[in-house]
Amino acid sequence: MVSEIGNGCALKHPETEVARYALQHSLIRRTTMSSPPSRGSEQPHLISLVLQSRKALEQGEAFCSRASATSTSSAKEATDVLALNAKIQWISKAVIEQLKARPSRIYFCTSN
Repeated sequence: MVSEIGNGCALKHPETEVARYALQHSLIRRTTMSSPPSRGSEQPHLISLVLQSRKALEQGEAFCSRASATSTSSAKEATDVLALNAKIQWISKAVIEQLKARPSRIYFCTSN
């Protein structure tokens, strides 16, 4: 089963990986075994295309995985920044209230 995430990438489950692997290998076997001998020159071309497409799929999945990790990390950091900002505003307001409530003159006691 494959589930979509917000950035358009698919996260794979182990059973999907097994099915995809089996499908790829059966496709390679079919391409190599089902081609008639007269079309022998096309057979290496089909194998090459299958291998190139597999490599492109793996690269796309790796890119998608990195994008998903980056997105998750970015969302967490944004949440942390918002929480920190709220704390800073709360402290700032409390300090301002404390400063407003203090007496207007401060006397220092010195002992000589």
